[in-house]
Amino acid sequence: MNVLAASQILFDWFSKNDSFCFNRDFTKICTKSKNKDEEEGAIMLALRELQGGGIVKLYLSGGETSKNKEGMWVLRKPFEAYDQEISINGSTAMNIAQVINNFCEAVGDKTQDYDPKNISQKDICNLLQITSVLASKLQETESQSVIDKNNKK
Repeated sequence: MNVLAASQILFDWFSKNDSFCFNRDFTKICTKSKNKDEEEGAIMLALRELQGGGIVKLYLSGGETSKNKEGMWVLRKPFEAYDQEISINGSTAMNIAQVINNFCEAVGDKTQDYDPKNISQKDICNLLQITSVLASKLQETESQSVIDKNNKK
């Protein structure tokens, strides 16, 4: 596991929990540990990155001389209160609007028309929803294909 993968696991964890105690919670997030030392290291480094970014604070019950593993990492504020600023170029904005508009047209939704000059969080959420719908359809198609192949045997 690398630090980025560990960060993604922790982002998911903190979206549902306000704190992370290494000794208590590590086995909850790394259920199929292949290399425990590597995973512990990646999680610890990711926690330190979150701390450095001001997202979590570390509480050490045994004082400052305690090992970090004995501490509790606590969110500074609710996870959903953290915003991220992104910058996208015109081409990407146009592609986002086209995907959303094309999907809406395909499903017969004529209520909205997305403007590439004004991409917002709502548009990104819609793009994620579209991706989820398409992924589900793809999985259904693949499952049906397997069933069809098995029925032909």
